[in-house]
Formats: sequence, C-alpha cells, structure tokens
Amino acid sequence: MFRALSRGCDSTITYVKERQAGLTFRRKICRHYNKHKKKYKERGCVPMERYKSLDEEMRNMTREGVEGGEFELQLAADVLEARILLHQEVFTSEDGWRQKIIAEYSGGKKHTIHLFYKTSCQGREGHYDLLGKYTYLQAGALAF
Repeated sequence: MFRALSRGCDSTITYVKERQAGLTFRRKICRHYNKHKKKYKERGCVPMERYKSLDEEMRNMTREGVEGGEFELQLAADVLEARILLHQEVFTSEDGWRQKIIAEYSGGKKHTIHLFYKTSCQGREGHYDLLGKYTYLQAGALAF
C-alpha cells in the first residue's frame, strides 16, 4: 500500500527506488498520526482487529512489511490532502466480474489517487497497487 501511494504521489519513482519511497511515506504517515492522535481518537477511529489500540497499530506500522488498512488509507489521504479511491474486483449477477470503487478516503482536493486492492487467502490478506491511466485506460478496463 505504501509503495503504491508513493507512486501515486510521484510518477517518476522507479521500481528500484520504490521500496525506500514506500518506507519513507510509511514513516511520514506514522509521524502525522503521532502529531494528531487526539483528533483521530475523537473521530472514533478504531484499530485493526489484531491490535489493542491505535497507538499499538501505529508503532507496528513503522516497520516495513506490516500491512496497512483503512485507517492508514485515511491517514494517507489527510497527509497528501488527496482523495483516495479504492477499487476492487467484485462479482455481480448482472455484470459478472467488474472493477468497482469500494471505498473513498477524503483528505483534500489536491489530487485523486486510484488504488486497486486484490484479495488473497480467501479475503484475509491482499495487495494494493496503483491504478494508472496509461495502464488501465489503454487496456480499456477502467475509465476515470
């Protein structure tokens, strides 16, 4: 997720620099939380099931490889002052498999970042990737 968000902010990031950019962005989000934690707790934000508190979740989030979720997406939207749209492939009886926007995280209007979430392990885990106009509009799979 953090690597995909980094690419969404800077399209010049190469695959080689992506790992470091993702780690830097991850830490920036954690610093933002620590600076504004009272605001997020007052909003009623809750940690992922595996954590006892938002503070514990954010302590773990500073480590590379720890999976981010909805709360981190909202933090990212706030830090970037951006709108993050989360797409996922869903099945409907009318259309079969289609990509749909399943969540929106609004932190401002500077720009919009489209992320695609692909589930694995019967939906218990997943992977985020950046949806880029070039890749997906050229293929005709997604229009925005």
